Amino acid sequence: MVVDTFPTSYTDPNAIQHNIAIEDNPVEEFASDGQLLNKWRLTDLLDTSRIGYLSLKQSPSVHDTYDWAHANAVVYDNRDDSIIVSVRHQDAVVKFSRSTGELKWILANHDNWSPELQPYLLTPVGPLKWQYHQHSSKVLPSGNILLFDNGNYRATPFDGKEPLQVTETYSRAVEYEIDENAMEIRQVWEYGDLTTDEHFYSQAVSDADLMTTTGNILITAGQTMFVGGMSSNRLGMGGLHTRIIEVDHNTPADKVFEVAVYDTIPDSITAVYRSERIPDLYPLDTDKDGTPDYMDNCKYAANGPLIPDAGGNIQLDSDSDGFGNICDADLNNDNLTNSMDLGLLKLNFFTNNSQSDFDQAADLNGDGIINSNDLGIFKTLFYQSSAPLP
Repeated sequence: MVVDTFPTSYTDPNAIQHNIAIEDNPVEEFASDGQLLNKWRLTDLLDTSRIGYLSLKQSPSVHDTYDWAHANAVVYDNRDDSIIVSVRHQDAVVKFSRSTGELKWILANHDNWSPELQPYLLTPVGPLKWQYHQHSSKVLPSGNILLFDNGNYRATPFDGKEPLQVTETYSRAVEYEIDENAMEIRQVWEYGDLTTDEHFYSQAVSDADLMTTTGNILITAGQTMFVGGMSSNRLGMGGLHTRIIEVDHNTPADKVFEVAVYDTIPDSITAVYRSERIPDLYPLDTDKDGTPDYMDNCKYAANGPLIPDAGGNIQLDSDSDGFGNICDADLNNDNLTNSMDLGLLKLNFFTNNSQSDFDQAADLNGDGIINSNDLGIFKTLFYQSSAPLP
C-alpha cells in the first residue's frame, strides 16, 4: 500500500513527507481445507501516517517497503467473537470484531493518534505503565490480557520524550485488566521492571504464558541484551542470549525457575521466540537403579507380589502372577508377555557395558524383531502414548 503523506523522521514532525509504500500485515482466516474465508487489513483499522520507532525500517520481506506495523501475534477471543492483534511498531494491541471488522479498542499509549481513533484508546485507571514493542499478547481465562513488553525505546515519536537507550530500558511480562464497557484499563500484575532483581532487556521476539496447572507465568526473554545493567557479552553469554524464567503470579512475584541459553563466543546470538513447558521427554528412574520406572514396574518378586519402585509406581496384578497387568500384556504381539520381553532385553542392555552389543542386529527374545526395535516399541507404548495402557 502506498501512503501519500508518510513521515520521514522520528524527531521532526514537520519534516517533508513522501509517498511511501508500507507493508500491511493482514489477519487471515482459513477453512480446514485451505480456503480463505476472511481477511482484515490493519491499514483499514489504523492510521497509516502514524509511526512508532522502527516504522521507518525497511521491511524484511518486501523490497522497498517500510515495516509500518510489524504485527507479531493474533489470538481469537471466543467470548465475543473478536480478534486481538499485537502491532509491534505501533506499540499497540488492537481488538476488532470478527463478524463486522469494526475496531473495539486500542491498548496503547495515547500519543499521536488521529482524532478518529482516539475514542478507541483505553483510559488508564490507577498506576500503569504502557507496553512498547510488545510480543505474544493473549487472553487469559479471566479475560485479562497478558503480554511480553519488550520495552524498546519506551517512547513514541513526537511525544516530547527522549527514547531510552538499550542500557536504560527494561523488559517485563505484564497483565492488564480491561473494562470494555467503561473503556478503561488497569495494570494488575508485572514482572521484570527496574525494581526486579537482575532486571533484563530483551530487544525482540520473547513470550509470556500462563501455566494452567500451577498458575505461574513462564517468561521467555528471547534476545536478552542486558541483565542487571550488564551486557550479555560482559556476562560471557555472547552478544544476545535467552533467559527462560518461571515466576509465581503473586505481587511481588517470586522466581521459581530460570535457565539461560547462550554461546560463549563474543557477539554470538542465541534467540528463542517462544518456549513451552512439556512433559519430560526422558523416562523417570526414581530409584536410580539404571532401569526406568516403566521397566521397574515389571520386576518379579519371589514371593509373588509386585515389587514397587522408589516412586511407588505399581501396576495392578489381577492374575496374581507377580507381574503387573501391563507386564502380562503382549504389546508387540510376539507371543511373549511384556515382562518376558523386557527381561530378555534388560539381560543384555542393562547389565552389559557395551551399547553396541544391544544396537547390533541381534534378536535376544527370538520374536523376529531386533533388540533396538523391540525397545523402540516399548518406549513408544509405555511413555510416549497418551492412551491408557492395558
